Amino acid sequence: MSAQFLLVDHLTRFCPAAPDPPPAWGAPPPVKPDPWPHPFPDEPINWLGDGFKIVWIDPREPYWHPRMAAARPPDLPDSWVRPTDYRDGTVHYRIEVFEKPNSTQPVTLLSRLTSDVHHGTHNIWLGHGVCVFKTTGVHYFSQPVSAHRPFTKDSKFNWDRPVYELQLVVSDLRGACVHRSVEQAHNAYDGAPNLTFYLPLKVRYSAVVTAPGATLAKPTWW
Repeated sequence: MSAQFLLVDHLTRFCPAAPDPPPAWGAPPPVKPDPWPHPFPDEPINWLGDGFKIVWIDPREPYWHPRMAAARPPDLPDSWVRPTDYRDGTVHYRIEVFEKPNSTQPVTLLSRLTSDVHHGTHNIWLGHGVCVFKTTGVHYFSQPVSAHRPFTKDSKFNWDRPVYELQLVVSDLRGACVHRSVEQAHNAYDGAPNLTFYLPLKVRYSAVVTAPGATLAKPTWW
């Protein structure tokens, strides 16, 4: 019985969102590229609306695509509570920042999990990570899995189901999302609308979950 599992290991580049140019009158809509090219895409997230990166989806779900399999860690458990209690354990983060604006502005990476289709609601999310950094390089964090962080208190996250998806978002210290247009309009991030404080941002985001009392067995690349 394993005392830890790899939750996520993903390379992502966030860049400022920009609207698509309007199509010519009568022209067919543009073909959207396949968003799942390989497990470590070095390509920008350029979404005007939500700005989240969906890293993977459970293969038993109808929205699953075969190319998502490479990005989903193979040892994810079907349950966080049986047979091993990960819910009361610790999540360890390794954040390798390759590219960041030359600014002293702190950047926060929020990550959240859901065990079901979210349909725009927050109360089924588990906001398991808050990682803050100012510089490039490698940063380490350790936090209790079920601590009360964004979307964690009163969450309806089902600990006894497979994780459905994971999302990452860039935010300021207050949690205002840099990418989301609704945040930019009603809950502006620090420095808004100047995105150069935060973007572009290229990070390798990794997290390992350990059971209570277990010591992290660091991967060789950690």
